[in-house]
Amino acid sequence: MKKFVLFALMIAMLPLFTLAQAKKSSSPSQTTVKQTMDMSMNNPTAKGKWLVGPALSFSSDTEDDGNSTVKFSGFRLEPEIGYFLMDNISLGLSLSFGSNQTRVDGTATDKSSLLYVAPTLRYYLPISPKFQFLGKLQVPVGSNKTTLISGVDVDVKSTSFRVEAIPAFAFFPSNKIAVELSWGSLYFNSQKQGGDTNNSFGLNLVSDDKPGYSNGALRLGVKWHLGK
Repeated sequence: MKKFVLFALMIAMLPLFTLAQAKKSSSPSQTTVKQTMDMSMNNPTAKGKWLVGPALSFSSDTEDDGNSTVKFSGFRLEPEIGYFLMDNISLGLSLSFGSNQTRVDGTATDKSSLLYVAPTLRYYLPISPKFQFLGKLQVPVGSNKTTLISGVDVDVKSTSFRVEAIPAFAFFPSNKIAVELSWGSLYFNSQKQGGDTNNSFGLNLVSDDKPGYSNGALRLGVKWHLGK
């Protein structure tokens, strides 16, 4: 009888023992899942997140030969939106508009403006928890308009197609905000004015102060990384 009772107790406790073993074996898996979820939430470039925000570039140069002072200036604003197709890779669209101007002794002699739309592919390479290298591939398509040449009012329009690779660095003070800095580009540009087409290819590391989508001026941008 005692043997029967002991055997019955063992059988009764078997499910409890099995359940305890199952919980024990599943806990590392649950921990791994939780860690993965936490990493995804804290990763600003995780799959499924969005980025949105502007970038700004400004260039200025002054030349003085003793007789006159010539000042070149350029301004560009680039709002952008993107979606992370996978970790560290986003696809988006940016809009660029700005102007270039030349002034001689305070009087404007040359003026131009630009407007572009650019599909943008981004790739982030983490360097540290706060810093990431950023490579951007953009395909801007748009137009330039010149309204002043050598002090004479004109109406000269041109369209262009451009492909450019832009190196940049992104600093993340938090997982929601990135401060980006870029300088220069490797580019191919095809510009058409009237019946003439001009193609160019090069590495742009300094400001050229000419109408166009991009120059070597520093670009400073802020991006908000949104999503769960």
